[in-house]
Order: sequence, then C-alpha cells, then structure tokens
Amino acid sequence: IRVESQYEKGSRFYFVIPLRIYNDRTRKLDLSILEGKTFLLVDDKEENIMRLTNLLDKWGVDYRDCRTAKHALVSYVNNQRFHFDLGLIDVVMPGMDGNTLANRIARSQRPFPLIALSSQDDDNDVSNAFVHRLVKPYSDEALLETVIQVLSLNNETRASKSSTDSEE
Repeated sequence: IRVESQYEKGSRFYFVIPLRIYNDRTRKLDLSILEGKTFLLVDDKEENIMRLTNLLDKWGVDYRDCRTAKHALVSYVNNQRFHFDLGLIDVVMPGMDGNTLANRIARSQRPFPLIALSSQDDDNDVSNAFVHRLVKPYSDEALLETVIQVLSLNNETRASKSSTDSEE
C-alpha cells in the first residue's frame, strides 16, 4: 500500500491485490474416455481408498477396491469374471507389495495398464510393470491427467495392434 497526498489537491492510494489465476484443467480434459471403464484400486490405507473412490464416483468410473495385494490377486486379477481397463496401485503395502502385484498382473492372462501410487520419489523403487508413477501427495488434476493419458495411449496401442493383426 502506498499513499501520495498533496495539500488541497487530494490523495492517491496505490495498492496491490495478489490474485491467483484459477486454472481448472479438468474442464478442458475429455472425460468421455472414462465412460464404461473399470479400474482396480489397491491401497492398504483406508483414507487413500476413500479419496480414490470419491474421485472415480465423481468421474463416473466403475471400480473394485482392495486393501491388500493378495486380495486383489485372488478375488479379481485371477477371476475370469472381471476385466479391468486400468489399475491404481499403492507401491508400499504390508505383505505382498504393489511391485509384486504389478509384476503378476503383467504376466497374467489379461494384463492391463497400471499406475503406481508411491510415497517414494525414486524411480528405482517402482516396477517396470507400471506404465506411470504418481508421487504422493498428488493433486486430483494430476491423477485425472495421468489416467486420461494412460487410457489414451492404451487405446492407441490397441488400435495399432488390431490394424496390424487385420493386415496379416
């Protein structure tokens, strides 16, 4: 704040109002890619599962959630009744960790793309079975952008593979 004043002329007041530009990138993203998708969520922390399920509900995505990697493997990954388009998997969990689960999903009969949710900022701690990694804490926007990017790349890969298969 600054004031300039002259006797019998008046005063001028100067001030600066700090404004943050609101950038809602989620509105610019095409959410139609999420329609009809089913995700597998695996995290041992209840609050993380609740956050993810609230976001997926908001985005209209179907999901199955598990508190342990073993439960995910036995109940969903090895069960022919379930098909997943994407997995959101915590890396550090007691018992079977997220890396082991990711490796098993990658070698399963029906692998699907996986995003690592890691509290560690070291690429060496994440299996190559993951196609992407988000470091906790991450923003809702970062998660959504990553999910859309991974699903888009997976769709392109499938389209490319099916056109190659039909040419043979």
